Amino acid sequence: MTHIPHTLSTPLDPPELRKAFGGFVTGVTVVSALDGDGVPRGLTANSFTSVSMNPPLVLVCIDKKAASHQVFSQATGYAVSILGADQRDISKLFASKAPDKFEHCATFTAVTGAPLVEGAVCWFDCEVHKSVDAGDHLLLLGEVRDFHHTTGIPLAYCRGNYIDFGLEQEAVGTGRNLVYGAIADSGGRVLLTRDSPTGRWSIPCARGGEARAVQSEHAPGGLPRTLEALGAKVALSFLYSVFDEGPDTLIVYRGIVQNETNPTATIQGAAFFSEAELPWEQLASSQVRNMLRRYFVERGNDRFGIYTEAAGCGSVAMLEGSPTPWAQHARSLDSTC
Repeated sequence: MTHIPHTLSTPLDPPELRKAFGGFVTGVTVVSALDGDGVPRGLTANSFTSVSMNPPLVLVCIDKKAASHQVFSQATGYAVSILGADQRDISKLFASKAPDKFEHCATFTAVTGAPLVEGAVCWFDCEVHKSVDAGDHLLLLGEVRDFHHTTGIPLAYCRGNYIDFGLEQEAVGTGRNLVYGAIADSGGRVLLTRDSPTGRWSIPCARGGEARAVQSEHAPGGLPRTLEALGAKVALSFLYSVFDEGPDTLIVYRGIVQNETNPTATIQGAAFFSEAELPWEQLASSQVRNMLRRYFVERGNDRFGIYTEAAGCGSVAMLEGSPTPWAQHARSLDSTC
C-alpha cells in the first residue's frame, strides 16, 4: 500500500482543490424555491445527494455567493429537478444571472409550490428538514414530500464539462459490431498498436457486444484488460468519438496513462507517438487519422468535443458551445462529409 503523506500543515491550493473536487462525476440539477413574495427563484447545482430513506432525506448545497442564497436560507421548502441529457440549455439558463429564468422554462408545481422543470428525468419536492451553515455554502437537508422518476438519460458533469451518455447507448442499439477503443495519452503522446499482417497503426481496441464492457476489468474483451495486456494502466474518462468503420461501430474514449513509464518507450508491440512523430500515412483508416488530428487540436486548446457520424457526415458536438462540422474544426484532414 502506498503511503500518501499528510500535507494539512501547508495551505491547500484552491484552484487545485477545485479541480480535485471536479473529478467526481455528478448529475446536474435545478434547485428552486419561492421567495417571501411567492416569486420563484432557482439555480443550477451539482452539489446534490440522497441522504436517508427513513425519513426520506436529500441534501443540496447552496453557494453563499449565489444571488438567491438568502431566499433558500429562509425557505420552508424547495424542489430539485434532475436534468436530462437534452436539457443543457436549461442548465446554462439557471447558471446564468438572467432575471427572468422561469419565463424561458416550462415548469409545474407539486406539494410545496416550488417550481419543477418540465421534462426532468427525476424530481423531488421537499420541505426543509434542517439547514446547516458550512463554510462558504448553506447545506439544506430536505424531507421528500413528493417525487417522480423516469428512464430518461441524465445530464452529467465532470471537470468543467458536460458528459453525454446517450451517444453510446444509441450506438449500442444499432445492432452493428461494437468495437471499443481508447486514445490513451501519456504526456501528450498517444498509444498506438500495429497490425502485423498489414503494418497499419491504430488505437488500442477491444471487441465486445455490451457497453458495460468498457467499464469492467473482468468483462470479456473489455478495453481495460486489453490496455493492461499492452502494459498500460489507463484511467478511461469521457466518450470521445462514435463512428462506423466497415461493419463495425467504434466507440472511442479518452484516457490518461497512469504508469510511470518513459512515453517514448515501446511496450509489448505498442508505441507512444507525439503529434509530430505519429505515422499519419500508416494509420489504419481515414476515420482514425481524422480523429487523432482532432484530438491533438483539442488537446492544445484544452477544449474537447464528441464526434458523431451519421449517413457518412460527421460533426463535433462541443462539450461547451455549439456543434460544428468537423471539416471546419481541423487543419489538414480527409473529407468527412
